[in-house]
Amino acid sequence: MSASAPLSGSCSPRFSAVRKAFENNFAEHDEVGAAVSVVVDGETVVDLWGGWHEREHRSEWQADSIVNVWSVGKAIAAVALLRLVDAGKVSLEAPVSTYWPEFARGGKADLPVKYLMAHRAGLCAIRQPLPPAYQLTNWDGMCQALAKQEPWWEPGTVFGYHTNTYGFLVGEIVRRVDGRRLRDVVTGDIAEPCHAAFYNGFGPELDHRVATWIQYQRPDDEATDRPWLEADPATLQGIPLARLLAYRNPPGAAGADVNSRLWRAAEYPSTSPHSNARSIARIFGEL
Repeated sequence: MSASAPLSGSCSPRFSAVRKAFENNFAEHDEVGAAVSVVVDGETVVDLWGGWHEREHRSEWQADSIVNVWSVGKAIAAVALLRLVDAGKVSLEAPVSTYWPEFARGGKADLPVKYLMAHRAGLCAIRQPLPPAYQLTNWDGMCQALAKQEPWWEPGTVFGYHTNTYGFLVGEIVRRVDGRRLRDVVTGDIAEPCHAAFYNGFGPELDHRVATWIQYQRPDDEATDRPWLEADPATLQGIPLARLLAYRNPPGAAGADVNSRLWRAAEYPSTSPHSNARSIARIFGEL
């Protein structure tokens, strides 16, 4: 590891290979900043962090640094809903419309909660054109658009990753049943009891803890040809169109400016939550 790259934390001797691999990422793979944490049977056996918040090396990665954790937010949203299942307030077999009546539109009156949970609902994209940043600023509008959307395939027949819609779909059921927004349920019922930091939106007072997101550049031999991302929507139908709209409607749905204040403030649980390795390990360690 480069002597100029700071490394802190603790690691059980049993997991020395993890520490070595972590150090090697900085020494040989141009890592800028990162953290890793492992919890085994309730014991934190690895808790390491190192590097910097940005390429310019202005601020060191700290014990409480956070970063955009992307689809980890889907798992946390699922935990929030499954807690309601455990409490007997939601049934996975019941139609979503039992809890969210407007969802019955678009031929979805009988679509069960379990299909939403398993990415089998056929609601991976919204056909209705939406304005830029809509997913960052209008929870109600996104949920209304999803409630009206007809499934792109027969629900339950196939899996299709609900890249940017999952958090709204699951989170709206949580809100309808619990009465609180998903972000408040996650904070009060999941993160805080686990002594974890997990934010579905936060104010500028936490910006000093945030590591800049640096887009991963794939080597040429790992690149995947995705011509549909550049296609004209008017030339597509069915699943190819859904695949395109999942990333391009609203514009920037997949993360146009991850480091902006607007992105950090948004309740966009599929894609924009911020946390750190220790907090995620603690939460998952309780499951």
